[in-house]
Amino acid sequence: MANTPPRPSRAAFWLLGLSLLLGSATSAADERVLERVLFEPVGEATAVVVELSQPMSYAGHFPQHEGKLLELKLLPRPGAMPNTVDEDTLPGPAQGPVPLIDVRYQRVAPSVANVTLRFAKTVSFRVAQGTDPRRLTVIVDTAADAQSSPTAGDISPAAANLLPPRYAIVLSSARQPPTAAAIQTVPLADTYKVYVSSLPINGTTWYRLRMGFFYTPKEAERALAQLRPQYPGAWVALVSDAEREEAATWALNTGVDFSPGQAQAPKEPAPVALQDKTAMLMEEARQAMIAGDYPKAIQYYTRVLDSADLNAHPDALEYLGVARDRNGQFAHAKAEYEKYLRLYPDGPGATRVKQRLTGLLTAEAPEKQKLAGAQPKNEAPARWDYYGGFSQFYRRQEDTVDGVGSFVSDNSINSDLNFTARRRSTRQDMSAQISANNRYSFDDDPASDTRLYTLYADVTERSDKYSARLGRQTHSADGVGGRFDGLLASYRLTDKMKVKVVAGYPVNLSEVERVDTSREFVGISTDIGTLANRWDFNLFAIEQHVDGITDRRAAGTEFRYFDEGQSLFGYVDYDVDYNELNQATLVGNWIFANNATLGVVADYRYAPFLTTSNALIGQQAESIEELLQTFTEEEIHELALDRSARYQAVTVSGSLPLTTDLLLAGDLTVSELGDTPASGGVEAIPGTGMEYFYAAQLIWNNLFGASDVTIFGLRFSDMSTGDSSRASFSSRFTTGKWRINPRFLVEWQTRDNGVERTVYRPELKSEYQISRDFRLEFDAGYENASTLDATQDTEQSGYYVYAGYVFNF
Repeated sequence: MANTPPRPSRAAFWLLGLSLLLGSATSAADERVLERVLFEPVGEATAVVVELSQPMSYAGHFPQHEGKLLELKLLPRPGAMPNTVDEDTLPGPAQGPVPLIDVRYQRVAPSVANVTLRFAKTVSFRVAQGTDPRRLTVIVDTAADAQSSPTAGDISPAAANLLPPRYAIVLSSARQPPTAAAIQTVPLADTYKVYVSSLPINGTTWYRLRMGFFYTPKEAERALAQLRPQYPGAWVALVSDAEREEAATWALNTGVDFSPGQAQAPKEPAPVALQDKTAMLMEEARQAMIAGDYPKAIQYYTRVLDSADLNAHPDALEYLGVARDRNGQFAHAKAEYEKYLRLYPDGPGATRVKQRLTGLLTAEAPEKQKLAGAQPKNEAPARWDYYGGFSQFYRRQEDTVDGVGSFVSDNSINSDLNFTARRRSTRQDMSAQISANNRYSFDDDPASDTRLYTLYADVTERSDKYSARLGRQTHSADGVGGRFDGLLASYRLTDKMKVKVVAGYPVNLSEVERVDTSREFVGISTDIGTLANRWDFNLFAIEQHVDGITDRRAAGTEFRYFDEGQSLFGYVDYDVDYNELNQATLVGNWIFANNATLGVVADYRYAPFLTTSNALIGQQAESIEELLQTFTEEEIHELALDRSARYQAVTVSGSLPLTTDLLLAGDLTVSELGDTPASGGVEAIPGTGMEYFYAAQLIWNNLFGASDVTIFGLRFSDMSTGDSSRASFSSRFTTGKWRINPRFLVEWQTRDNGVERTVYRPELKSEYQISRDFRLEFDAGYENASTLDATQDTEQSGYYVYAGYVFNF
């Protein structure tokens, strides 16, 4: 057995933990990736926030700007938790400003996953990268959607009653401003406005040559096609808040009629340099609002109001009120809203400001009555929102093997429930969530198996001063790697520092039907940031016990760097009980001007994650308590080390838009899993050596019809046991109320022992949308596998049928 180094005392460890202001716990088996879906207002748009149970790196999306389907490519961050989930689905809130039907997760390869947002109609969107790797944020342009026509936003610029145009084309981006001659030679300059904006990145000012303005992404894409020969890296972007009035002025000057109240007569334009500076400040403020950094947004909006660019003042004043409102500065927010209505009574945001001011006054009245000793009268309760989904599916799977016969491997009904209740007031957000599954088997005994994935209640103060969540939940930060029953609480000490405590019992859904108290953990951590507008840090420490002895005692850190078009994530976990580096991971992502992406993941860790409980692997004992009857505690620690192999891997992935409808994506992974020695009656397991995995995908949008997505895939694996090649095809398209998803896969395997295996797998999934909230689903597939070795040729075949309904509410 391996020699175990001396372990530091518990007192020394906790001195280290308190100096770090801590957090971490061991991972547990998990069977959900999507946690919940929320809508958050962002100015005139709406943010669709998808919360994940584990951190993932955003690696691109397709299509770029609009559609009924939005597919995001993700790289699961290694070692966060066991990624055994192939598919997961959550319904969108039934009521809300965004026509979101559902969100679906699908693991398409060991190191690549897709999250697809499905909308009831074509919407314009933008993916917002944030600093939290457990949240996906998509900004849906609900204002533009409200004024779009049924023909997917193909609006004529001469149409009446339109909002100002909201899109522009970024022609080039450089460290030096374009020359006057370069501006004069831009094609279509006689039809559209050509201008220059600036944006500081890492202390360097980048100058962007832009063309505007366009009412819809389609109109912009048509112009972009004509500009591509001269500007191959150009792309379409939403105009900034500061550009909106300039867009309105341009539209008025070109003869477009606006409905009353939608646009004001333009003021005297500010100098170009001042407009560029204002645009930069408004963009920084908008990004801060999206990230929830309201103090920073307040600073930027205040700077805009201090500037001489009067055209930008109305928007800045309105959103300054919103930022103060969300930051809990209700008296200041009330003053900003009242000032807006005095200065701009007919302004474009007057209606919204009146509604927000009314909401503040309504919430404020009961508080004044309480202070005066009076009972509140006609108090309007804070609004509760309820949404979720219920589904039931029958699944049957039958397999046939030559010389053995047929057998049914699955004959069951699966029922799933997701329910979220959310209460939002001027001071607090409260929510409760339950997610559960029941599988009733017609053949197994016991017939019924119920699993509770999530059951918690939480409260968050609106300015993020404090928060708490109690119950069964999933957390993949602060050293906690999965689902647990317990408490997670935080308290913000300053704008740049938050302290968190976590305690509970890890959950293994496959083993327990109640709270398992044999393992318990407690941790403390601190979040520091954002520093220099780019960096966030987390320091943590944790201790976990199993059957009275130490299971895990660790300290570590996370860091995140985020800038326009690039992000970096790092994670280090060191077990001070074993004096071993448990995990070190570095993830980098880059998005270029032409929307191409590059991702790199470097990972070094123990697999499985190093805990004393690993000593049970291969043993007949079912608990550490039982194992202590045979081995000493020191011997059990040595067994745990022997059962934990070292794993290292590097993944490089990328994507390149070939056209507006065609995307090429690929990834390469090189990995090695170390061996484990024989000990404690468990045989040695040899390592894999270096293994190589290559994959490529061609993603084609609108190939067979509007808003369809077709994927052609190739994958090759060079493993220690043999080689494998796979070709796949998948398409998703809609016709009327039907959504059809045909899939086909063929795989060729050649093993080092001379065995050859060929697999064919056609599949068809279909959905019939009876209403927005109710649909029928049918999924069927057939697999044929032919195995050839030195003595015989064996045929194996099987089929599955999966049919049921989904009801969202």
